[in-house]
This record gives sequence, structure tokens and C-alpha cells, in this order.
Amino acid sequence: MIQFPDISVKKKENSTMRCVAFGANGDIQFSNVTVPNKCLARGHGQFSIVVPKSKKSSKKGLAIGLGVGFGILTLLLVILLMCRIARNKELEYMQNEPEKSENLDTAWVGSSKLPAAEWSRNFEIPENDYIP
Repeated sequence: MIQFPDISVKKKENSTMRCVAFGANGDIQFSNVTVPNKCLARGHGQFSIVVPKSKKSSKKGLAIGLGVGFGILTLLLVILLMCRIARNKELEYMQNEPEKSENLDTAWVGSSKLPAAEWSRNFEIPENDYIP
């Protein structure tokens, strides 16, 4: 019997206490604590008493996680909306730009009505003075 002095655990955790034996070749053996603060030893090695860590459900952590997730989702939606607005403004600008420039007359070519300029901005300049 191996006695462990000065072990203080809650009554609820007292029932879950286990003895652990660490063998020389790396083996780990668990056994139940039969007498409070005492373990039954079977051979040589290192001994300890362990208590499983109780997993507490944290509503605070869940609330923080949901808040952060909602914040990230909202941020992504705002960025998406801003990109869409910028794209629409650029498209509107490109659609309005031709209306600001010179108006062209229209002419029928075959069965299609197409814009046609009355004169050209680029005037032809002969390369030499010879005109036939």
C-alpha cells in the first residue's frame, strides 16, 4: 500500500480518483482507489493519484464564438456590398460617358440603323505633293 498524504479533492471528485502506476518500460496501469489517499502497489515504479478533469460547458465561450462569427459574417457582407456598389458605379460611369461626347448622326446601312459621323477628325494628308 502506498499512502499519499495531503490530498484534498472535492467529495464529488473523490469517487473518480484513480491510481496510476508508471512502469520502467513506459507502461501505464490504472486502478481504482480502494482506501482514501492509498493505492495498492504491484511491483516497482512511479505511482500517483489522478482525477479526471471535469469538462464544463461554457455558455460564455459559446456566446463569444457566436458573436465573433456573426461579426466576421457581417464584415464579409459589408465588403461584398461595397464591391458591388463600386462595380455598379463604374458600369454607370462607362454607360454615361458616351452621352457626354460628340453626338453622332444615324444612318441606315442595309436594315440596321448605325451611328455615322458627318466628318472625320483625322484628315488625310498626302505624303507627297503629287495629286493625280
